[in-house]
Amino acid sequence: VYSCVGGDDTSSSVLKLRVTAPRKSGRELDIKNRTAPGRKGVYHLATSTAMAGWFCQVLSEGSLTEGSELVLVERPHPKWTLQELAKSIYGGEGDATALVRCKPSWGRSEEELKELLAIPYLSECGWKEKLRTIQRHKEERKQPIPYLVSKENNEAS
Repeated sequence: VYSCVGGDDTSSSVLKLRVTAPRKSGRELDIKNRTAPGRKGVYHLATSTAMAGWFCQVLSEGSLTEGSELVLVERPHPKWTLQELAKSIYGGEGDATALVRCKPSWGRSEEELKELLAIPYLSECGWKEKLRTIQRHKEERKQPIPYLVSKENNEAS
């Protein structure tokens, strides 16, 4: 949670924001900056490091003017900075080909995946939905292959 202080505003209202997700940029970053797509591109750098900006929820309305400063006042999940969140999903952990394609993957523990999903203010759109897809695929891979299960059952009889 950030509060806005200073600036040219003399109103008594204090702007308070809660960061809910890193911004995921588009591939046009590579085109605009004339960088190659993939690991060496600006798109990949911005997505895997959360350097493309962020989205936030307005907790209390106020003004943000030139000279204002956003001050961190609360960090309820210090382990999960925006950079750590982006790195865990788009940093190629668990799948090196996902890193090159800048696609989501997960190479961390199941507990960490559940921990992220439990953060109530993490954005549903684009982040929790990706985490749930990853979780679903991991759970599906744990299921026995149906034709092997029936074959084993027949042999045991």
